[in-house]
Amino acid sequence: MNIDSKPLFSKEIDRINMTFSTVSFAEVDSSWGFTSVNAPYTRIYLITDGEGFVTCGNVTTRLEAGNVYFIPGGNEFTCECPDRMSKIYFHVNVLRYNNYDILNGYNKCITLKGKEKEIAEIGRLLKVNSINAVLQVKSQVLAMLCEAIEQENIELGEIEEYSKSVKRAIALIDKHLSANLRIPYIAEKLYISGSRLQKDFRREVGVPIGKYINDRLMFRAQAMLCDPSASIKDVSDALGFCDQFYFSRKFSQYFNTSPLTYKKKIK
Repeated sequence: MNIDSKPLFSKEIDRINMTFSTVSFAEVDSSWGFTSVNAPYTRIYLITDGEGFVTCGNVTTRLEAGNVYFIPGGNEFTCECPDRMSKIYFHVNVLRYNNYDILNGYNKCITLKGKEKEIAEIGRLLKVNSINAVLQVKSQVLAMLCEAIEQENIELGEIEEYSKSVKRAIALIDKHLSANLRIPYIAEKLYISGSRLQKDFRREVGVPIGKYINDRLMFRAQAMLCDPSASIKDVSDALGFCDQFYFSRKFSQYFNTSPLTYKKKIK
């Protein structure tokens, strides 16, 4: 017997997952639209009827029935509907090993044309109250994401295996994420020098650890602001900022919009 085990592949296939924050049908009219919205998740629109428009990366794409559209998270985009439009839509994240979304940095609306059969099937499955239907919908959406990545020739790189200290640093940052989190504290907890930690982190993850912490902090703030029950002060306090005014300044510098304006746009 000859067994060719794939330990890295096994780890990655167990870890990587598509998480859904929204699964919905919508029928919209000319009152629907967003202006310069930046979301912490990828929007997937399956158009069933009518038409709309989305502008992302200075390119305007017409939303047409029978097509599927991916609007990657982390980009400013604008949507509008001139008359009416019906759609199924999902808000999803697929996080890489470093906790950045798999489409992070791709500043373009991706179109998959001629998906009438897939859209109709997903629409049918969403009306079925069963675990089988859930699994089928998730597998179909994941398949379309893979098709979109292949169509756009998006290079995701090799399976990553970080050193023990970098993996522990990422886990610690995720657990203790706060505006007060500092590199010396992380290094002390890992029993490693700050300079060694910064060098290893940048080499393996591809970004400086200070930028990584700030990115994670702003992504977390962005996600929390999507909760209509969370006030700006609630988010500021939860993330360890000294006051909401300092939080607002940091958020505005990162996203070029204030938390209040962002919250209104998301709503």
